[in-house]
Amino acid sequence: MKKSLGEKPLLGENDRRCYSSRFTDLKGADPLEHYATVGQGQGRLGTCARTLTDFEAQQYVNSFPDLQAKYGRKGEKALAGARAHYTTMGYASAHYNEPMKDVEKRAWQCGPAPNTECKCHGTLWFGAAKRPDNKADVKTWEEMRFFKHVSKQKAGFALCNAKEFGTDPLPGIPKQCFCEDEPPYEPNLCADDGDDCVCGGYVLYGQKFSESTKKQNTFAGLVDSPFAIAAVTEGTNSLSCTQQAFGGADPFPEGEKMCYCDQEKKFFDAG
Repeated sequence: MKKSLGEKPLLGENDRRCYSSRFTDLKGADPLEHYATVGQGQGRLGTCARTLTDFEAQQYVNSFPDLQAKYGRKGEKALAGARAHYTTMGYASAHYNEPMKDVEKRAWQCGPAPNTECKCHGTLWFGAAKRPDNKADVKTWEEMRFFKHVSKQKAGFALCNAKEFGTDPLPGIPKQCFCEDEPPYEPNLCADDGDDCVCGGYVLYGQKFSESTKKQNTFAGLVDSPFAIAAVTEGTNSLSCTQQAFGGADPFPEGEKMCYCDQEKKFFDAG
């Protein structure tokens, strides 16, 4: 096995396969050799899974109660745990990968041409508008992140150019900007019936599946049906998602239930 960087492989076996399928200019070259001589310099994504941004990592934690129990709800430990989980196993699982698809186009192209003025409330991303490997148009934020890019927090207007970011990640290649909007706060799923909900605010207990769609309820769907609410006792960080924890209330006696956490106490007054 060819090695580099202190005798450690640059790409694992799965990563090599992903690298070969993702980029078009290997032309029979060994993925490890190509990554070492070309890919690293262009900041090409060498792993099967991309590194989650802070917003994505928080979304990942919010989507899965088992990750909240393991890593916590928020903070650097939770974000680091989410990133590690996604890059080692989550990306390959339909269950874990589904929330990471940007189906709502939360990241949008705000600077399709050099020096376009972007208005972004979140993270502004600056990277390739043309792929370095085949010169094709880079059409999505995820594709732009296959190659070297830079980002900055922004709340307002900015120019989509190297001066704004203080660097040019890929000199000689046309650039563009994407804005990753800061997601609005919303309570999140924290437990299935019978499990513990990691939460320091208000916990809502209600119907797990929508009667109309037969899919798992969103927060809006849960509160659109009968539900119970309880405040987590001060000094603790969890509440059991059970009928007993809500004073015996059973908002949906005929079916499965789950819990959502309003950590910031913005939606309800449990008193």
